[in-house]
Amino acid sequence: MLFRSVARIARSGTDLTIAAAGQMVHRALEAADLLAGEGVSCEVIDLRTIQPLDVDTVAASVRKTGRLLAVDEAYPRCNLATDVMALVARSGNTLNVGCCTRNTAKPIAPYASAITSDGTRAGSSMLRLVRKCTSKR
Repeated sequence: MLFRSVARIARSGTDLTIAAAGQMVHRALEAADLLAGEGVSCEVIDLRTIQPLDVDTVAASVRKTGRLLAVDEAYPRCNLATDVMALVARSGNTLNVGCCTRNTAKPIAPYASAITSDGTRAGSSMLRLVRKCTSKR
């Protein structure tokens, strides 16, 4: 049997698509909740799996919002966020503003909660990126 992953729309929105997997879905939903209070409507896509990756769901969302923020916990190069960006661009989507990525990884991948909580919470850096991508400050 061939397994086909289908991403889940965790939250509907109209201003920006946030694509995430794993723990970053929760962080994206937290950021979307905060931004809703500022009038920014974020659609959060839970990728569910990264191989296979459901690019069609992300691409359809980006066609609706015109903006994409891909987030993951990896290093800034050769990661899921940049892969999602490339695949969406290859799908022929035209973006109104452009793409942003947010990576939370630091040079060392710590496991102490006091260290990792600072790097992975829906902090000011994700909020700043969404505001930049949507031009809503």
